[in-house]
Amino acid sequence: MPNTSTYHFPFKFDQALMATAVLLEGIEKKRHRKEVYDLDILQLLYIAERNYLAKEGAMFIGGEIYAMQHGPVHGSVFDLIRGIDAPRSDEWTRYIQILPETHSVKRICHPENIRLWREELIELSEGVELYCLMNKYNYDWEDGDLAKLTLSFPEWKKYKPAKNQKRRLIPWEEILKVQDREDLIAYAYRNFEIENMVQKILAEVFRQ
Repeated sequence: MPNTSTYHFPFKFDQALMATAVLLEGIEKKRHRKEVYDLDILQLLYIAERNYLAKEGAMFIGGEIYAMQHGPVHGSVFDLIRGIDAPRSDEWTRYIQILPETHSVKRICHPENIRLWREELIELSEGVELYCLMNKYNYDWEDGDLAKLTLSFPEWKKYKPAKNQKRRLIPWEEILKVQDREDLIAYAYRNFEIENMVQKILAEVFRQ
């Protein structure tokens, strides 16, 4: 088996978009907050992905995971949420409003024709509950406090960027190791190969 640290699951834009919309809708319903700090959303997406990977041996959003000063994040989602020029960013902003003056995001509407699996929705639902519980019972809560949780994760501590670094790549195998799921690495790698093969086939089909 190749060194998995040099590989990453393909980034699934549609799933990332729907997952972000689901989180924002859940927080809006439960906490009556339409605008949510962008780093909190990024942390919730990472936590959901982390838990899903340890249970399913696959990533439902995918892409490269980076350790940044404020915690681990999906690199591609970070660029989209922060309004950095990224592929399909125009499509992203049709559904997710970026509010740079407050570093917040707001759901405009749900994307059509995108579905998430039940297991993925469960992880996102638990993310909404985590956000609401911390927000409700922590009277010192401030936007961005979810990072205090993810900064305690072993994978972030191991790959924490130096002060002069913007970010460091976290291998997905490390995320499994720190959760005592090394037994899933070979299985996850097979999933990785299948997903990349499918992505290549689809790319060829759409080029024709």
